[in-house]
Amino acid sequence: MDNTSSPRNEGEGNRTAARAYNEAQHRFAESGNVEQKAREAARAMNSPERAELESAEAIGRQHAADGEAGTAQLAQRARQQAVNAGDYLARNVNDYPLQAVLVAGLIGYGLGFLIHSRWSSRVEEPGRVWC
Repeated sequence: MDNTSSPRNEGEGNRTAARAYNEAQHRFAESGNVEQKAREAARAMNSPERAELESAEAIGRQHAADGEAGTAQLAQRARQQAVNAGDYLARNVNDYPLQAVLVAGLIGYGLGFLIHSRWSSRVEEPGRVWC
């Protein structure tokens, strides 16, 4: 995948990003710099920089927790809205069956008209097959 195209939706998770991350981690582990980086991290944790590092970690953890909670709330609200819409539609169809059939018929007629007018407005060209 080239970097100029927009990323495609890979469903739950991002396999491409996960693969790239795993490959980078594997290359780093094979580079021999692991112990040197571990010593640098230990020095940073024993310096005045420790408070800043712990603060950054806490912020990152909070953002992750907020994102998960926000996503769960949005999903719950979307489910509730779908239930409410279904209940509303069922209630109105039961209360007004003739009007519901007429509205459905008008929608179907409108869609049919749009599709037919689109097909019939094409100019016939000799030897060209329209699908």
